[in-house]
Amino acid sequence: MNKAQLAMSFNWIFVLIVGIVFLTFFFSLIASQSKVSDQKVSATIAKQFQTILGTTTQKAGTFKTYSTPKIELSFYCDANQAMSRYSLNGKIAGYTTHDVLFSPSNLKGTKLYTWTQEWAYPYQVTNFLYVTNKLHMFIFYSPNEVLPADLENLLKIFPTNLTIFMMNDTHYPTKRLNNNLYTYVFFKNQQPLPDIILTEKSKVIIIEPNKSSNIFDSGKVYFLSGNDLKLNRDLDSFNNSYYFGAASLFGAIFVGEKQQYDCNMEKAFTRLLMLNKMYQYRTTEALKYIPSFSNCQYLYNGTSSLQTGLSQLLDDFSDTLEGGFLNIDAVKFKKLVLDLRNKNNRISSEGGCPGIY
Repeated sequence: MNKAQLAMSFNWIFVLIVGIVFLTFFFSLIASQSKVSDQKVSATIAKQFQTILGTTTQKAGTFKTYSTPKIELSFYCDANQAMSRYSLNGKIAGYTTHDVLFSPSNLKGTKLYTWTQEWAYPYQVTNFLYVTNKLHMFIFYSPNEVLPADLENLLKIFPTNLTIFMMNDTHYPTKRLNNNLYTYVFFKNQQPLPDIILTEKSKVIIIEPNKSSNIFDSGKVYFLSGNDLKLNRDLDSFNNSYYFGAASLFGAIFVGEKQQYDCNMEKAFTRLLMLNKMYQYRTTEALKYIPSFSNCQYLYNGTSSLQTGLSQLLDDFSDTLEGGFLNIDAVKFKKLVLDLRNKNNRISSEGGCPGIY
């Protein structure tokens, strides 16, 4: 009986060991297949995102919706490190070295939105791509039902397909909305700003236009986050950057933070410098074929106390752009942009001279 009981015990131990090995193998197989499946999904999404980068940016004003499995899409851009990339579910999936792409640093969800706007400053440079999702809420503030002119003009262009909340002094977003990210958009002239409770999900953009008659011309944007609990204090104590044109302003709103915004504007300014160098070359070549002492020659190459020729303006513009966006002299940059626009318009309208762009 003792031998029989001992044999039976060994049999059960053997069955138990085999069972454990079998279950371990079974669950390992499931985990392995799940991992392979996730890798395939990530590879598919990465390929799809490369397609987004390659096609959506070619046409301005395009708004598209992309359905995906539940993913975490992260963006990293640092101009000082010359690094720009995106990750899927924590793994690097691609680089956006030359793409001007504005998005929150982290997006979670199953639906992506993309939108494009042309950046022409002073001439067409490139299209900006904006990426967000349904769980990113944009909250615009108006003290009453009558929208301020600045906000009304902004909302005329801002995509209505996005998740938008109109806030006033009595109507606030609540936690029940359960969004992954909240971006509050205010204007400096709305101060004192309403008392809101900022959370770690909160981003705040405060817009200070240079021209009250045209908010899209240029100005400053101030970036606040959930760590900045006191909203109403000296704005200069917050991170801030310049914006130039509507596309640039929308970039600040979509990103919601200074580092990402500055990095992408640095890429845009690199493109602008490259284009300006090309226009310098075109102007130099065009001068060879313009008769001396003609009005066109004067407009292209004239230098006097009354007028600076297009050639000299382009040279000055390149010099200003050499330091990039991070070191831009905003006042000088804006003046040259205006001078170049006026000069090119005058060249095109006087004597049938060919404009440079």
